[in-house]
Amino acid sequence: MDLASFFDRVVVINLNRRPDRRERFEQQLSAVNWPFAPPQRVEAIDGCLHAPPRWWIAGRGAWGCHCTMLGIMEAALADGVERMLVLEDDVCFVPDLHERALRFLAAVPDDWDQIYLGGQFLVRHHPRYTVVNAEVVRPFEVNRSHAFGVCRRFLAPLHRHLADLDGHAHFPRLHVDHRMGQLHRTGRFGIYAPVQWLAGQAEGHSDILGCWAPQRFWHE
Repeated sequence: MDLASFFDRVVVINLNRRPDRRERFEQQLSAVNWPFAPPQRVEAIDGCLHAPPRWWIAGRGAWGCHCTMLGIMEAALADGVERMLVLEDDVCFVPDLHERALRFLAAVPDDWDQIYLGGQFLVRHHPRYTVVNAEVVRPFEVNRSHAFGVCRRFLAPLHRHLADLDGHAHFPRLHVDHRMGQLHRTGRFGIYAPVQWLAGQAEGHSDILGCWAPQRFWHE
């Protein structure tokens, strides 16, 4: 498997006012011998500068993240992207990323719609959380959005779901990763993740939380 061509688009989300994160991200790519296509920087929408709807109570950082993610999906649909990897600029990777990504992606079933390299399993003990093979699990729901892939057939329903602000108004506290989790819980899509995460979130000041956050991998 040629990992460099597995995703035909790789994007990394970065705020203009966070060049520190962009620099750290780029340094890390060399450190882990980055196996995928070179990431394209996507300028994040700054929620501090764009007012959310009146019903939104999840914070301006989360609003900016939601709008940015929606724009990424729109651009991928318009450009005919087949497989896209979406990264946030605070992502961190395991040192042996190349080897473990190769094993994981070779073992992922062909019916995948969304695959996570990093995240957090919610309701791990749900009956629909299943071990597919030695490398892959099919979770009930995955939280976090720092490292995930989507394929072409999932882009349209994912975009439609995220763009449904009338529907979102019924869940005003949900961030974009929880909104994606609503689709996971339906069981209608092929959502897969590695048995052990390949990516976590680096320590640093979180624009979503508004405070310092430690490095986290959510292995448990």
